[in-house]
Amino acid sequence: MKNISSRGLAFVRDEPMKDSAQFLVYFSRQMKDPVQILCTVVHCESISDDMYAVGAEFTCLPTGSQLADPAEQARIRQSILG
Repeated sequence: MKNISSRGLAFVRDEPMKDSAQFLVYFSRQMKDPVQILCTVVHCESISDDMYAVGAEFTCLPTGSQLADPAEQARIRQSILG
């Protein structure tokens, strides 16, 4: 994780991500369930031969029904893995 703001986050990873790809971020909380936030990639740029800087914006708080749907989980997983 490089940074986080009220609108999104930036991080580094070893594989590129496509613009508009979506993924879930889990934020842990003391004495409560984690908060899940759906994020959308807004940019991804190569910073070395095998490292990529990714910027993503917070899109929404997914509802339980969105996460329970196996097709939706598969779509999100595919967008993360390419």
